[in-house]
Amino acid sequence: MTGNEEYLYNFMEGRRKRFVIPVYQRNYNWKREQCKKLYDDLVDVHRNNKKSHFFGSIVSVNDDNKTFTIIDGQQRLTTVSLIMIAMVNAVNHGEFQDEKDIRTSKRIYEDFIVAEDDDVNKLRLRPYNDDKEALSSLVFDPEDMYKKESNVTVNYRYFYDRIINNHELTLTELSDAIEKLQIISIELKPDQGDDPQLIFESLNSTGLALEESDKIRNYILMGIPADQQEHLYRNYWYKIERLAQNNLEDFIFNFLMIHAGKVKSNQIYKAFKDFAKDKNNESILSSLLKYATIYNKLITHDFDDPQANLIKERIDRLNITTPTPFLMSFYNLYVEKQWPIEELRNVLSVIESYLLRRTICGYQTNALRSMFAGLHQRIMKLIGTNDISYSSVMIYLLKNMSTTFPNDEMFKQAFGESAVYNLRPYIRSYILDRLERKNNAETINVFEKLQTVQKNEKRFSVEHIMPQTLNEAWVGELGGDLSKATTIHDKWVHTIANLTVTAYNSELSNSSFTKKKELVYNNSTLHLNKFVSNKDQWTEKELKERRNILVKDALELWQYPETDFTPTTAVSQQVTLDEDDFDFTHKQLSSISIMGVEFKKPTLEWKTAMIWALKQLFDLDPQPLFELANDNVESYIVGSEVDHSTKVADNVYVYLNTDTNTKIRLLRRVAEKYHLNEGDVTDDIVLTLKPEE
Repeated sequence: MTGNEEYLYNFMEGRRKRFVIPVYQRNYNWKREQCKKLYDDLVDVHRNNKKSHFFGSIVSVNDDNKTFTIIDGQQRLTTVSLIMIAMVNAVNHGEFQDEKDIRTSKRIYEDFIVAEDDDVNKLRLRPYNDDKEALSSLVFDPEDMYKKESNVTVNYRYFYDRIINNHELTLTELSDAIEKLQIISIELKPDQGDDPQLIFESLNSTGLALEESDKIRNYILMGIPADQQEHLYRNYWYKIERLAQNNLEDFIFNFLMIHAGKVKSNQIYKAFKDFAKDKNNESILSSLLKYATIYNKLITHDFDDPQANLIKERIDRLNITTPTPFLMSFYNLYVEKQWPIEELRNVLSVIESYLLRRTICGYQTNALRSMFAGLHQRIMKLIGTNDISYSSVMIYLLKNMSTTFPNDEMFKQAFGESAVYNLRPYIRSYILDRLERKNNAETINVFEKLQTVQKNEKRFSVEHIMPQTLNEAWVGELGGDLSKATTIHDKWVHTIANLTVTAYNSELSNSSFTKKKELVYNNSTLHLNKFVSNKDQWTEKELKERRNILVKDALELWQYPETDFTPTTAVSQQVTLDEDDFDFTHKQLSSISIMGVEFKKPTLEWKTAMIWALKQLFDLDPQPLFELANDNVESYIVGSEVDHSTKVADNVYVYLNTDTNTKIRLLRRVAEKYHLNEGDVTDDIVLTLKPEE
């Protein structure tokens, strides 16, 4: 490796030089912010007569004395090239007619932009990916043929417009300022042992930080011959990017959740390197492409079945992505086994019901990532070689795992009594849309009309029949007694019984029921308003009636599924500390694991497991336990021996003569101190319970 300071002009200058952006590099993605700062810096360099301006590093491999493969710095190199092209085009369009500027333009064109001696590749800078055509079009095509959607073109337009409109610098002055951009040029020598991938990872680039998916692409494609890079990029990576659309990182995260175990979203690159170690790059990409095709079907709701598409669209409206790795695994098997379409519909419907019921009943989603990540494997283990439907086993597990699947009684009470209006707006809209449309896709799409509005259409809004603010008129509507009216209002105002959807002026929201009925509900075509329009008053009696109707609809729309599957052997439960609704009373422990290290015994006492866990964590890092021992708030971990306490280490004792749920609360406190079970995967600590007979 050799490195030295030099001016960017010197690095780029030379009519025989070519700069190749390899296929593993990300597309050009500097934003307006970075472009503006660079141009501002160039103006500042000229106005303050600065001798130089540091512009970061450029790392390259000199392939044949004239072709330089750019390992790092392509964003800066491309951006400066866009400024130069804008300068040349400004002259060609007659915007600058000074003789000096014309000469400057000609020199830039010949020395930095085109390769006149090459009949095939005319550009000196040669991107791959989607940038190649866009850059070429700026140089050789008329303006109406530019690739307007490309970021290359967008940033070129910024520079071109600023050059011709602001007149901050002449072209000659701008060229002089560019000449003062100074870089650190690092030339790698792979034949002498330089590893481009390791060096690339260690660089502290001054441009935009690489995404995890950028690092993964580089890891796969860097360091192999150019023809292999081209083959792998065109036949796999390019297709994967398109299938994942703008969700490449999310796709890779879910792929790794399936193939590499549970992964934290901020450690995708590390997890991928561990997964890819000793594997063939093409086989990895082949697997990625296969699952990217599945992922695309999930995010675009494209199952070749309108009913399945509609169910998946509804699931996505809940904005809960934790089932994705499970659904990818299931769909892969579904296609492989050629199961009937009813199985796909059934699995999706159960997932929709499971997620909505938990949301209504107030259960957290923290533990679901870990649960869904292992659900497919648990189903397959129970199926074995038996002829059992996948969905029947899935239903059994969802109803018997530690993450609660609320039954009809739990759901009925929560749906009728909870403040549905206070849910996140998109969930609220989803619920009202389902109640309005049932399973009829041809009716008015309430969800979309609550989110957006087409031209010349009124936007729908969620309406409180009894208004949010209790006024004098509505005290009268509710019987005339302020105290009783307030009690009724507080109990019912945000519940589903008092909510509907309208497309009228919000100024009417506090009007009397009679006026709202006359102007709004009587003229509404929505099913949600039929019951309201048939009533002459709106009191607690009508609220109870409407609640009962909507609860009945909800039980039908989000069914509690039944299954005839019963396992031949008892199934153990795995519980993470995030499942704070789980009752550990009378539960027997089978094993405990901390960050993948498991401790199990034929008979494992809770106290024994707690001591083991605390000692494991102490060995990992003693400081958090010392801090807890000296924390006056924490009474179960202390710094000196007390009656019935157990020694964990010198100056750390724990009192465990408590019930099981109290022990779990203490373990949660310790886990929080160690920053465990944080993020999207919450199984740093897992408790396996003995199966109940």
